[in-house]
Amino acid sequence: MIGWYLFVVSNSCFVLVQDHQLQCDFSTVECPQCQGAFQKNHLKEHMTQECPRRQVCCPNCATSMAYEDKEVLSRSLSFSTFIHADLLVN
Repeated sequence: MIGWYLFVVSNSCFVLVQDHQLQCDFSTVECPQCQGAFQKNHLKEHMTQECPRRQVCCPNCATSMAYEDKEVLSRSLSFSTFIHADLLVN
């Protein structure tokens, strides 16, 4: 309650709260890849290991693509390198 009272009464406290939110590892930030909301201290892990839009390489042709696109492609195609590479080119 004290923080809220100071926030309402003083503009300098408003600035302090804004500064804290920018620096706080527990503040919520948007993932630039999937636009999901995550705590700042979890964003790096999310972007490299969990984000459906993280970049991965196709094991068959080494093309870089979003993880979710690779999953769709893997389910819809046989595991034939020839077919997969031909579809990516066309």
